[in-house]
Amino acid sequence: MFLLRKNENEDKDKKDDWKKIARNPLMLQYASEKTKDNNYFVLEIVKKDWKALQFVSERLKNNSDIVWEALKKDPMALQFVSETLKNAKNLVSYAVEKNGLALQFASETLKKDRNIVLTAVQGDGMALQYASDELKNDGEIVLAAVQRDARALQFVTISSIDLSDMEIDNNTAIKLTDGALQRLNSTDNFSQVNNLMPILKKLREFYLVKTNNPSQESQINVSKILEINRAIETKSDKLKQIIKNLHQIKEQNST
Repeated sequence: MFLLRKNENEDKDKKDDWKKIARNPLMLQYASEKTKDNNYFVLEIVKKDWKALQFVSERLKNNSDIVWEALKKDPMALQFVSETLKNAKNLVSYAVEKNGLALQFASETLKKDRNIVLTAVQGDGMALQYASDELKNDGEIVLAAVQRDARALQFVTISSIDLSDMEIDNNTAIKLTDGALQRLNSTDNFSQVNNLMPILKKLREFYLVKTNNPSQESQINVSKILEINRAIETKSDKLKQIIKNLHQIKEQNST
């Protein structure tokens, strides 16, 4: 009789807990391990709030049905799935297609996957920061990223870009230029400046070729050439002054 009442009380407590969690899914973090590992209950809770996925058992973080439900709610749920599923190409492809920034939670292996990274940057150029070092300098991927968001250029080793391998139009060239100039104007780091100069000179050549073909774009191209020239001259003068100051300091310290 005592055991029967105990079981009845436990069932009542469990039902009460489940009702509370159903009203506020994030309360799952305070649930018993048994509740966090209940397939049916967790599936229903994750359907209500994908963020509850972070509190489920490790076993259920590796359950593709539950993970799919969370990803359908928000692809950023990828951050809470098991390491095994972070390496599942179908899940990660779905997530980055919905939100390119979900790439940050993919496995290191899939951050090297060209198709996945390309999909991610086509959705959000800033996803480029999470790609492997090799793909950060892939011409097609860089181009796709910059076309979405010129700020993506900050994540590229710019001197490695070969414009001759990239079929760019005027609008893309302008985005590349704006991104490079933004970086140039925001740094006095010699290494970064040396990295930026080659791409700006290549872009200047691009505009020079375009100005030889009269069109409505010519005026814009001339403006960009002048902008690049001013930026390079200004930065060169500034760096020369910094070098001069360093030499003076060195001479003063040696005397």
